[in-house]
Amino acid sequence: MYKSRQHKKAVLRTINRTKKLVAGINNIRVHPFGLALQMEKSANGDFGEFKSDLKAIPASQGEVGVEMNYLKYFPKYKNPIKGQEISLVQIVKEEENQGTAQQGNIGYEMKQVQDGKHKGWTLDADPIRKLTIKDQDVNKILFHRGDIDGELNLSDIHKFKSKILFVSSDFRYSQIRKLSTTPLFTGKKDKCDTLPEKEHTGWSIIRDGNSWFPSYACIRDRPSAPKGALKGMEFKTAALLNGTDYLDIVKWGWHLNDKDKIVVDDIEIDNGSGDTFTAVAKKWNSLYVNEDKGPQLLKKEESEDGNLFKMPEYTKYTKQ
Repeated sequence: MYKSRQHKKAVLRTINRTKKLVAGINNIRVHPFGLALQMEKSANGDFGEFKSDLKAIPASQGEVGVEMNYLKYFPKYKNPIKGQEISLVQIVKEEENQGTAQQGNIGYEMKQVQDGKHKGWTLDADPIRKLTIKDQDVNKILFHRGDIDGELNLSDIHKFKSKILFVSSDFRYSQIRKLSTTPLFTGKKDKCDTLPEKEHTGWSIIRDGNSWFPSYACIRDRPSAPKGALKGMEFKTAALLNGTDYLDIVKWGWHLNDKDKIVVDDIEIDNGSGDTFTAVAKKWNSLYVNEDKGPQLLKKEESEDGNLFKMPEYTKYTKQ
């Protein structure tokens, strides 16, 4: 079959290159008109697979960072996972360049771990979220968040001039809930990256008989900062079962190299970082939301109104 040992090596190299090329082609997202848009990245964990279209924000936009239309988590197993819900929980750490933290969510600095090995890590969730929208758009947004009857009962809503403040006490990414009796937001269909961005930032999945609905949990994100403000941002995103047990963790983010060019840190399994989630959970669990003088995030000793959902410390799920 082979003319020589060198010929054999050359043939095998060609075969391996072809396999890699085919695998890459299979992961390319294609525009309906036939244009390749983005290489999809994947990372396999113990109980599921993450997929993302993470990419750098164009430099022409005057900011530095990354964007992704989706970070999806597909459970590998259906029946072996003894649970009723899977949600994504995200934490973040910034490497500052100038000034203070540039994160836009309210209470960012107060949520940060203040010392020790995990200093600077914080929960990436908005206890208070400001949305500048027209009143008539509220029902539409809540409908896409899973509120079938369209009534304004997903959370307490405060109208301050042109802004609507959603007050949430849930640590899960994309969930705006104040009470545990409020249903989790789940997608209508498997279209995380196609619905208008203002209508959702992701969803959880729930058990539907012997399968999950929708088929994957997801988040959408666009972490960035003005040029010169940050040197990078690190993220860790965990798939959480029933709000208690951690299934898999993936890390991702961006940083600037020595020439101040952005480097995208693609998704990668990071199941050994559970202690970081524990540190963030302890900090989060010490905080409260107070609405008496306008929604604000407070330390426990300052107010005991509006207790937050308790974020679980790290416990790895094991098959039962």
